[in-house]
Amino acid sequence: MLFGTHTKVFIAVVEQGNIQEAASVLKISQSSVSYHLKELEKEVGFQLYDRSQKPNHLTEEGALLFRELRQEREHLARTLGKLRSGSSIRPTLRFGIVESLARNLGASVI
Repeated sequence: MLFGTHTKVFIAVVEQGNIQEAASVLKISQSSVSYHLKELEKEVGFQLYDRSQKPNHLTEEGALLFRELRQEREHLARTLGKLRSGSSIRPTLRFGIVESLARNLGASVI
């Protein structure tokens, strides 16, 4: 899919509330979830979780990233839905003709 694995795992951890639940939902090990979180932190260049206290809490940067990613995921899902249904790429053609012409030629033109 268009969202990478690290991002999907991060979103799942935040939505599920902890690593254990996210691992269960994603059907991967807890160590794999931790790995993906650390890799995403390397990718973005900042800590997503404050690990100095238990349970871990999102940092301000992590919370902001989560909100943005969630919005982007929802926007992407809507866009893909439109594209799959073809509703966003089919142009609508509208035209008008004067009434006197419509009476004489309207039906044959359409």
